[in-house]
This record gives sequence, C-alpha cells and structure tokens, in this order.
Amino acid sequence: MNRFPRRSILMIPLFFLIFSGVSTMNNLAETPSWMKKTIAKLENDLVSMYGEDQRERAHRGLGQVADFWRSEDGDAKQFTRFVEINFAGDSQTLDTMFGRFEDLLEKLDGHMNEIVLAFRAQSDLDRGPILPFDEIFAGYNPAAHLNDDLFGNRLAFVVLLNFPLTSLEERITEGKTWSRRHWAEIRLAQRYSRRVPAEAQMALSRASAAADQYIAEYNIWMHHLLDREGNRLFPPKLRLLSHWNLRDEIKAQYSDPEGLPRQKMIQNVMERIVEQSIPGAFIDNPHVVWNPYTNEVRAATENDSGTEPPAGMKVSSAPEPDTRYRVLLNTFLASSKIDPYSPTAPTLIARRFDEDREIPEERVRAMLEKVLTSPLLPRVARLIESRLGRPLDPFDIWYNGFKPRGNYTEKELDAIVSKRYPSAEAYQDDMTSLLRKLDFPSRRAEYLAEN
Repeated sequence: MNRFPRRSILMIPLFFLIFSGVSTMNNLAETPSWMKKTIAKLENDLVSMYGEDQRERAHRGLGQVADFWRSEDGDAKQFTRFVEINFAGDSQTLDTMFGRFEDLLEKLDGHMNEIVLAFRAQSDLDRGPILPFDEIFAGYNPAAHLNDDLFGNRLAFVVLLNFPLTSLEERITEGKTWSRRHWAEIRLAQRYSRRVPAEAQMALSRASAAADQYIAEYNIWMHHLLDREGNRLFPPKLRLLSHWNLRDEIKAQYSDPEGLPRQKMIQNVMERIVEQSIPGAFIDNPHVVWNPYTNEVRAATENDSGTEPPAGMKVSSAPEPDTRYRVLLNTFLASSKIDPYSPTAPTLIARRFDEDREIPEERVRAMLEKVLTSPLLPRVARLIESRLGRPLDPFDIWYNGFKPRGNYTEKELDAIVSKRYPSAEAYQDDMTSLLRKLDFPSRRAEYLAEN
C-alpha cells in the first residue's frame, strides 16, 4: 500500500507557497520625491567639475544611490553634499578608494567569519551535549546588522556612487572583456545590491541555524537496523548523518560484492525519512532497534554507543512529526522576508541562480534536459547493468564504478586507518608529518596542525 498520501497532501500548500512567488512586499520605503530633479542637476555639476568623460559613471552612480536612498538617509541638501564629497572624479582618487575598501572589507569579512565559526563550534563539531544557549549562539549572526550599518553610515552609498552594479546578463555577455580590476569593482558593488533590514537578515540566520541543527542531530545508528529476517547488516558503532553520509555509504558498498542488501536497506531508510514515516524514537537513538521494512521499533538488547538510555525513554514506532517540512517551511518564510529588498532577484530561487551560482535558470534547465535526453543515457545504463549483473535500482544514480579504484575495500581501509590512528588524538599528533608528506613547508604544516 502507498505510504505517501497524507504527507503528499500536507506538502501541497508548502509547494504552492514556494512556487507561487509569494512575497512580503509591504513595507518598502519610497524614493524621495525630490530625487529625480536633484540627480539630474548633480550629473551636470559633476561633469562640469571632472569632464565629459565622467558622465557615464556619474549617471550610473547617481542612479544606483537613488535606488537605495530613503527619506531617513537625508534630504536633498544632504544628498547633494554627500555626492559632491564622495564622487571620485579622477583615477588616482578612485584607485585609492578601491584599495582602501578592498583591504578593510577583507579584514571585516575575515573576522566576522571567525566569530561565526567560533559561535557554531559546539553545534557543528562533536563536542558533547548541545545546551539551549549553544543553539542561541549558533543562530546569532554578528554580521546581520552590517548591511544596515554600512548603509546607515553611508559607506555602502560611497561604493554605489563610484562602482557599477551589473546584471547577470551583463556579466555573462561582457565579462570576458573585463580586466581583473574591473571584475573586482563589480564584486565590490555587488555587496550592496540589496538593502536588507537587520531584522530580516537575523530571522534568516535563525531559521538557517535551526535547519542546520536539525540535520546535525539526524543520525542513523546503522547497527541498529534490522532486515526483513531480523538480521543486522552493519557493524557496531557506525553512525551516519542524513542524507550525505547515507549516500556515501551506498557508494562505498559498490566495492563490496555482498553490498547490495545494505544498499537496499539504506534506500528504504531514506524513503522513510523523506516521507516522514521514520519512527521518531529511532532518530539518533542507539538504545532501540528498527526494522525499516515493517517500521517496528523495540528496545535494543546490546549497547555499542557507550551511553546509557535516557531516563524515561519511551520505545514507540510512532512516526516523527512533520518536523522536516516545518523546518523547510520556516526557512522559506524567513527567506521571503528578503524578497522585497532584492529588486533584481525577488525570490530565493532567483537569487540562487542569478547571484549565488551566476548561471541562468534557462541554461541549467537546458543542460539537464540535454543530459537526460541524450541517446548515450540508455547505453550507459546498460553498461552499468552489465557491470553490476542486475537490473538498476533507484540508488544507482550514485554508481561510482567509472572512477579508478584502489587495491583496498572500504572495510580494509577502515581497518588500516583504525590501526594507525586508534584515536583522534593520535591523528592530531601525526598531522604535521602528514602535511609535510603532502609537500607543505614545515612552518605551514605546523601552523595548520595547530589550528
């Protein structure tokens, strides 16, 4: 019997929200009424001061600043004074401005990243229990107010006045002729292509951190999976994260002639996770066993985790609540708060294509269609079937048999590594030596090992 109907129905409103382009465009401030007349006068004034060859720069820069200037940023007189002081009308001043921004923003970004890594360490690394305040640290983004601050102190406007914002189409069609310096100017201006309020940015950070935390705790204890006959197919202590660890285990099993039953079991586990019929009691719990075929959970009879069952632990086959899709929905709603402040890419999907990946959606679709309709595809499928000696299964999209293989199976490699490095500390102690063997200079190898 099909296990999908109830959750398929639940997904309908979510996909309707995501693909209907719902947006929260209701609080955007309007451009001041005096702006159009003021920038027209300023353009002529700047050309008079710096020459006709600066007209294109002045026109573009004034328009870019005007797009983001709000009444609270200042009146016409303050706007005029800002432009007159901050327009770099000669190459020497422009070079100096570019160099300063490049140097200082690099330092700013580096230290912000250092703070984020430190605040997320307890959540991202296996350092023991994650306490409630750890989740708050992980959800805090010290750069959330940065965009607001740089528009508020007008540094962002300095950039927009002097360096060009471009569309993806411009970058694709003209980018091949741009110099390295011009590309750097383009990237500098791109930092301020959106003016997102801090509260919207912080909401997205919190939702993203919650999603990361949800996945970070979604572990499957593989030795506690039972096949249809009640047999365990995986070794003790093997704990895999959903989904990429499960995927990698499927790929690893191709090197084992007896790996097919384990691959099929992982496929069943992944299906249970996606449709949310996986028992909630089994997720990251080494004190129960689960048969993913019958969906039955019972208490474990052996302990391979080194931990004791929590007090009052309930053993139940009840499915995990629809937490997975609630997390997805929360992330979507938080991303939608950015939409009104991203006029050139007004949805998260558009921002992923146009700003993050910088490849048009139409081109990606064409690439996928070209691959999926290629006459080579059936031939490749038949070749894989002949190598495996069986019909293809859904998980064979991860078949990796076309890559060169070593002389050792995954199990043999695990044994070699475990013997050489019986603990994390043993690996840490040998890290400098390993890096030197990879041709890192001694001082660099020591620095990396220590950090």
